[in-house]
Amino acid sequence: MRPKKYYKTIAVIVALALNATGLASVGETIGNYLDTESSSGNALLATSLDMTLATTSWNTAPQELDMGRGSSTSRTVTIGSAGDISFDYTFVYREDTEASNPALCSALILIAEKNGATQYEGPLASFTLATSSIRDTEDSWDFTITIPEDAPDSLEDSSCLWSFAAISSQPGFAAGEAYHDEEEFENLIETGSWNSPAHSRESIGAIEDARVDEEHPGTNYGNSGTLEVESQEDKNQRSFFKFAIPLPSGTLISDATLNIFMTDAPGLSRVYDLAAAASGWSEGSIDWATQPGALLTATNSAMTGTANNIWMQFSVGADVSAFVSGSLANNGWRLSDREENSSSSPRASFASSEYDAHPELRPYLDVTFTPPSVATDHLVINEVYYAVAPGRGSDTNNEWIELYNPTEVPVDITGWEICDNAGCDTITASTTIPAHEFAVIANSSSTWLVQWPEISSTSAVTIALGTKLGSNGLSDVGDRVELRDADSALVDAMSYGTDTTYFSLPGDRQGDSLARVVKGYDTDTASDFIINAAPNPGTNPSASGREVMRFTADGVLVADAQEGFPDTSMAVLTSFVEENAENDIVKTEDSALVPQVSIPEPLMVETATSTTTSSEESIVIIPGPPTREEGTASSTEPLDLPTETATTTEIHDEPEPEEEAGGANEEQEPPVENPEEPLDTEDSLLEEVTEEVTETTAGEDTIIKEVPVIIPEKQGEPNNE
Repeated sequence: MRPKKYYKTIAVIVALALNATGLASVGETIGNYLDTESSSGNALLATSLDMTLATTSWNTAPQELDMGRGSSTSRTVTIGSAGDISFDYTFVYREDTEASNPALCSALILIAEKNGATQYEGPLASFTLATSSIRDTEDSWDFTITIPEDAPDSLEDSSCLWSFAAISSQPGFAAGEAYHDEEEFENLIETGSWNSPAHSRESIGAIEDARVDEEHPGTNYGNSGTLEVESQEDKNQRSFFKFAIPLPSGTLISDATLNIFMTDAPGLSRVYDLAAAASGWSEGSIDWATQPGALLTATNSAMTGTANNIWMQFSVGADVSAFVSGSLANNGWRLSDREENSSSSPRASFASSEYDAHPELRPYLDVTFTPPSVATDHLVINEVYYAVAPGRGSDTNNEWIELYNPTEVPVDITGWEICDNAGCDTITASTTIPAHEFAVIANSSSTWLVQWPEISSTSAVTIALGTKLGSNGLSDVGDRVELRDADSALVDAMSYGTDTTYFSLPGDRQGDSLARVVKGYDTDTASDFIINAAPNPGTNPSASGREVMRFTADGVLVADAQEGFPDTSMAVLTSFVEENAENDIVKTEDSALVPQVSIPEPLMVETATSTTTSSEESIVIIPGPPTREEGTASSTEPLDLPTETATTTEIHDEPEPEEEAGGANEEQEPPVENPEEPLDTEDSLLEEVTEEVTETTAGEDTIIKEVPVIIPEKQGEPNNE
């Protein structure tokens, strides 16, 4: 049994040895793995989402005009696409809280219209919009901002600065996700001082004017820079004027003239009627549908002629006298074409009180008057000059306060005090103000020795305190002035600007003063004062007692009635022409400006009748602001220039023979339709003109005169649209 096991063992060893020898003889074995996949129809494309945004300016430039209560402004924004794909977008409101008065931003009312359809109307600060889509067209957005009529005084002189961000995205994605774009534009609204004469509705010499348009019966044009009068069927236009005239009852009005500047004359001469408005109206709300009626008898009428850029004047003395006495409510006047609904569409344009290009061309009213005697029994603060103009010194040294003694006895003011809102100064020097005389108080005597030397030529008492007025000088933006006697009892006081302790008067008017409308007249109300654009310390402008006041959009000018105001009409027109070379101004061959021919006042149409005239040949050039003494016809040296003959149609009521021609307080007779006799011009002011008259023809209704006048050389057709 043993050998058998032996042989099995040897067989196993041999088998293992053979296998090891076979494996050792094998070199390398290589294995390859291979797989292929394919996909067809694939493409890589590049595209874009590009939103475009274009804006216009605010249509009334609010940052320049200082918007008031009830005023509006608007701008247009256009959203489009410069990319390849459509998108959705919305607007987001972003307020600059550091540069804004949040209360103003919250008070502003926004109307957002897309392609003419309102999308939002409500507070600006709450503005939100639903998503809009841009495919193949543009969207036009109109954004209108309005300051509420009942906006509080705290929003005066404020700003609201914000931006609208237009944010776009691919359809189906939220704003700012996936492909998206963002555009942003900034907006600024500023408010003015609502008590200033340009915006005030108080009796500080404010002007209100507006046009109304029959074609747009619900549209208000109170903020427009132009006024219109048009005669066209269903498209008539009229203009309204109103001046606050704070003269006290008892004032004797001897003359008043409304002056308006016609920038574009009608193609055919027209007769315009000025009539007193029959009821109240407001510049910020009047439109064709709500306009008041007018008295049936026109106050005054005038023919326009066809020459551009001339002053038209209307005599309104009887109305102003009635306004002041209270026998007629001061609702201003309506100016309209005598024959409306014309087929030829004649239209004239005038500068309004918002005419910013040339403020000197805005409407104004000259009133010549004799003030009433006053019964005030105490000294009054008569005039305050709180914001010194360039060239008149400094606020520190040359602010001044004028006192007036309206009583019949001299008043000793030694130990009296002049106070502002922070403290008082005492008048330590022995000082007496004579009866019916002035005193001027300032820090430095340079006020009357250097800056206002005319004070030294008056009998006014001058008081140099040697310190700022009040405690720290009069603030430009607002302060109060108090006059206290030696026992510190209050004698008189006033306040202005931001200080409304006594009443509200405009502040921050550099170079202007706040002056009593009549020296010494005191009712303890704001209506005692006007904004005096021509300060006159230590004197009354009129030695004779007769004064002329010019009520303008920027305040009131005061002058002696006999001297009148400087004639600045040529300087005004020169400046106007330099910026508007296309306007119709008379020029010589070397382009030197030639003054308008002065035509005596009686040649203006006074009381209009229904007489129809040939408007194609009827031309009258109305003279610029008059500078002659009242009742004296002006004369003009012959100009060595080519002239043409213009026919002026003059319509007059027959005057009373015993009355002086040109009297401002004359009773106006009713219009005479068919006078039996021609107008007798003997011994009247017309006689001075007849020396130059080439032919006079008297008809039943009118007097036609051929008068040589300078006719402006037309450089273009007048605006007859």
